[in-house]
Amino acid sequence: MAATPEKKVKAKVVEILKAHGAYYFFPATFGMGRSGVPDIVCCYKGTFIGIECKAGAGKTTLSLTLASSLAQEGHLVVYNTAEESLHQLKRTYNRLNLRGPVRVGGETNVKELISATEKLRQKNPGKRTVVFVDSLQCLDDGHFSTGRITSETAVRSLEQLCEWAKENYTNIVTGK
Repeated sequence: MAATPEKKVKAKVVEILKAHGAYYFFPATFGMGRSGVPDIVCCYKGTFIGIECKAGAGKTTLSLTLASSLAQEGHLVVYNTAEESLHQLKRTYNRLNLRGPVRVGGETNVKELISATEKLRQKNPGKRTVVFVDSLQCLDDGHFSTGRITSETAVRSLEQLCEWAKENYTNIVTGK
């Protein structure tokens, strides 16, 4: 039997987690997925991460809706897409009739993303910051001077983002 797209994504995630020695497990849902329960829970360098492994399941739509809602509550929300064009993102935002003041960008370099977000944080003191990253596999962590991206690049990018987030009491949300 051929593996489903979701099983392929799960297998790749497990491969990466094993390569980095991360502790992980699949929460028991007794054969039926439950809303709010991630597909995989892992602990890496003291940080717990819930991972959803859906292929084409509307992650951008869900992320934009959550981003807009948080922005409407007064949080500083940054939505960075390195995968979709800003034009497509705007069309989706408008189609969903979202109104929250979300700052949108298309930065592919993780250090530049952090720098730009830090500037926004400084201009908005006292606001809780939430950064949405869509998607990790498109980010360049600067490891290779040529801009080459490998399967390890997403891991290093996530490490940089998590370290910065911990130091600055910032939340990071990513779909991939």
